[in-house]
Formats: sequence, structure tokens, C-alpha cells
Amino acid sequence: MDRSATGAKKISATPANPSAADATPEAEDSSASQRPVAQSVTGANETSASQASPIVAEATQAPEAGDPPATRKQTLRSRIVKSFVAGFAVIGVVSSIMGVLGVSLRDLWEPDDALPGAPTYAGGWGPDRTMYRLHEDEIPTHPAFNAFSDNAVFGDERNFVGMRLPTDVVNGDNVWSDRLEVEPGDTVIVRAFYENAAPDNYDSIPTSWLQGATARFYVPAEASEDVSVGVTLSASNAASVWDGATALASEPVRLVPITGSGIIETNAPGLDFDAVSAATGAPFHLGFETNDGVIKPGFEYAGYIVMQFRVEPG
Repeated sequence: MDRSATGAKKISATPANPSAADATPEAEDSSASQRPVAQSVTGANETSASQASPIVAEATQAPEAGDPPATRKQTLRSRIVKSFVAGFAVIGVVSSIMGVLGVSLRDLWEPDDALPGAPTYAGGWGPDRTMYRLHEDEIPTHPAFNAFSDNAVFGDERNFVGMRLPTDVVNGDNVWSDRLEVEPGDTVIVRAFYENAAPDNYDSIPTSWLQGATARFYVPAEASEDVSVGVTLSASNAASVWDGATALASEPVRLVPITGSGIIETNAPGLDFDAVSAATGAPFHLGFETNDGVIKPGFEYAGYIVMQFRVEPG
């Protein structure tokens, strides 16, 4: 399945990364986003490379449109080098402070390898897992949730949860954040992206489908000045993955689910789920046309889990 966004249905196209939230979303790189298909698969349907994927995720530092592949790679390398230089300067200062406090930088950088426990979520992503690079024609041959680190449109798929206010829109595109400033009375929209990273031309092979796929929210019941919401994606034949985002306030607040706001956006008619039940930590099934827990490979069958909360004072 061609990962090109050409002719694709675009749910949104602005970065979940807070550092890129103020930037105008860059054009999608259709050549770099083409996902390789597996070769010589018994019973697999070979799909045309010219077929457009009707669903795309959001851009996080996508290459500039119109650049040749070599230039795009150089652009990505340049951004990475600049980030490292700036990061090392910050690390030096932070390390000195944390040394006094007795805290290790490893504690901040490593994923939380324990599944978050209901009803609260402490933050972080996990587990620390094998990731694949579409730009280097790497792709898993088994069902897996969100396994690409260089999705040309979405970026690193480990960062699959974001928050925004209804007014967080730039040039018609929604702007998602990992850390969002809120105040009582606000409406917060939480969104989680999911896809099956197996080869697109495995879509006729049931063993390549995610089976029994569910999502689970972790929403703290107690009030706090920083309220972290986590989402875990699970399946009976794949490892669970999780990520989260945090609402920041100047006073203790709670995030209260809005009845009827739970939806799953796919390229089929939309699905829904019970937002109030989900906020208590109850898992619910994902799917494409129905909530049957089956997710076939590729962006065509990917989706967004969306839920709204009302910010209430503690």
C-alpha cells in the first residue's frame, strides 16, 4: 500500500510535538512515505504502488516538499545535529542540578516498561521496543502497533497521544501537544493514533491482522495541577504499547469525560465508544467498519481515538 498522502483523506496535518506546534505544517513527502510491501507472500494480495492511502497521520518535521531524496535526508540530518548540539548544552546544566537532587537522567529518558495501572497514569511511553524506518525500507512482517520511527507524515509513532483545545488550530489544521496549558471551564480533546505496521499486502492474511485490539484510557480521579492522561493499545497477538499527554493548570483541576464524545475516526463510517466508561479505565474494542477488534495492516485501516474532557476545578 502506497503511504503517499496524494489524494488521501486527511484527518489533520499538524504536529503532536509541542516544539513544532507553532510552525506551519509542512507538505507531505509522498515518495518517502511510500511503505514497502513484502515480496513473494503466499496468499497475499499485491497492491499497486500508485494506490493512494486514504488516511494519514500528522506531520512531525516532515521533509520539505519538492526536495530530491538526498536533500531531504540532508535536511533531516541537519535538524538532528542542531537538536543534539542544543540538547547537550541543556543536559550539562540539568545534570548538575539533578546530581545534587540524586536523580539520574536515565530515569527521565528511559520508557516506563511497566504497563500503566488504572486509574492513574504517571506519564511516559513504552515499552522500549524495536522500531522500523520506512525511509530505509524496513518493515515488520508481523502485526505490531505503531512501529515506525520515521513516518514521513506522523513522525515517531511512539508519540501517538496528543491534547488540544478546540481553538488550537493553525491554518485550518489542528495543533496537538504533549503538554497543554488549561484552566477551569476549558474543553480538552485527547487523541490517540493507531495502525498495524505489518506489510500492506498482507491485508488478506488473517495472521497479519491485529486481533482482539483494544484501547484503554488512564484518567486520574483526583485533582492536580498536572493531569496526565495515558492510553494503552493492546491486542491478543501483539505487544501492548502506551503513551500519554499532560494538562497543566495553575490550580488543582480534574478532567471530566464529556458524555457522547468518544469516537474512533477511520476511513470507514465512524465508530464510537462510551467515554464515561472509558475514563474509568474500562477497555473497548477498536476496528475499522465495526468494533470487532480487527485491524488490518496499513494506513488504510488506521484510525484516531478521540475523546473530550471538561476541565473542572478541584
